[in-house]
Amino acid sequence: MIDLHAFTGDPAYLDAARLAADWLLTMQGEGGRVASELRLDADGAWSVTEQESLLYTGQVLSALSRLYEVTDDPRYRDAAARTAGRLADRVEREGCYLGDDYRQPNPISSSWVVLSLFDFAHAGDDPAIRKLVYDCADELLTQQIDDPADVYRHGRWQASLSSSGNGWLAEVLSELYLDCPRGDGDGCARFQDAVVLLFRLLMQYTYSPANSFMTKNPAMAEGGLFWNPQERYVRTDSVCHAMNAYVFMVDRLPAGVLVELPEPPLAERLGLAARSGRVAEGYDGEFDRGAEEEDELAAETVE
Repeated sequence: MIDLHAFTGDPAYLDAARLAADWLLTMQGEGGRVASELRLDADGAWSVTEQESLLYTGQVLSALSRLYEVTDDPRYRDAAARTAGRLADRVEREGCYLGDDYRQPNPISSSWVVLSLFDFAHAGDDPAIRKLVYDCADELLTQQIDDPADVYRHGRWQASLSSSGNGWLAEVLSELYLDCPRGDGDGCARFQDAVVLLFRLLMQYTYSPANSFMTKNPAMAEGGLFWNPQERYVRTDSVCHAMNAYVFMVDRLPAGVLVELPEPPLAERLGLAARSGRVAEGYDGEFDRGAEEEDELAAETVE
């Protein structure tokens, strides 16, 4: 709604954004904690769930920060500051590879912390939070798998197998690259390199004439990103995350070959095939029981 208002100038969009943000304020508790949902029982009584999700907390912080930039309303600034402080304190205690009440530590939850704190730092011109954001992103980069001999994993993160998750990571890292701090040693080329590896992975997950013939409706499938190698349905969030990352970076990619994956010797390829087969069965814990970034509120249990 904020972006639509900026694009059209129509105040109805900003009014809608305010209404949404005002409701989000009611979901924020003391200390900046954000409740992930309300539930209505059979007797018509409402209750607030106790579990916290970094995905939803991050979305709320980003929304309040961006709306404060547009409206200059101190209510949104103060609420955003409470949640930003909560997340920053947690990073100080635990580092930047984080989980929540729904998931073990994983790159998707961590990237929500990175982007939401980035939005807060941008809205409030907070250099300390801005430094924390880039430090966290650098820590996240150390978790990216760099193994050109393993085409199955190269470029992604452990516990991030889907096109949606990897597309989201590409989107977040693109935002940081485009806002690289002055004086950064390598001009944030490390983020660009990480996004290029993710693009290779996303293109591998995209239906084209070379692989869409396997689907029931090839013409409809082409251009869509399938979820993962085991579940090959197209998801809207996968398409949108990848598209956003492409739009951010397509005019800023380096010239020449972007990614080179040399073919290993036959014996090694046979070994990799066997290992990948085990991964496909969930051998190395790739598949979070909560389903990566599915709506965790649909899960029956919390691990």
